[in-house]
Amino acid sequence: MSQIRSNTDAKGACPVRRSGLESFALQDEAIVYDLARDTVHYLNRTARLVWDRCDGTQSSSRIVRELRVAFEASEQTSNGDGQEIESGIRDSIQMLRRDGLLTDHA
Repeated sequence: MSQIRSNTDAKGACPVRRSGLESFALQDEAIVYDLARDTVHYLNRTARLVWDRCDGTQSSSRIVRELRVAFEASEQTSNGDGQEIESGIRDSIQMLRRDGLLTDHA
């Protein structure tokens, strides 16, 4: 029996920021305002780095790989726990999708 996966879970999906959102940078973090839902979302450093890359041109897998390398190279993550880093990045992508801030580029 084959398993059907949605685009939101597909590793090759290219996440893109949904229209109708305004984002404001706050040093390493960001605030995203959803005009249609009149809600505000706070993005921590990891979610902000993911958000900045969600322009519909990069797959989720590529974003994870790119940010993992960047985090592993930084002093703050010199412990070398790549799986934990990758998990945090994937969690951020899922959170942005769950909150309706991202869709997948068609």
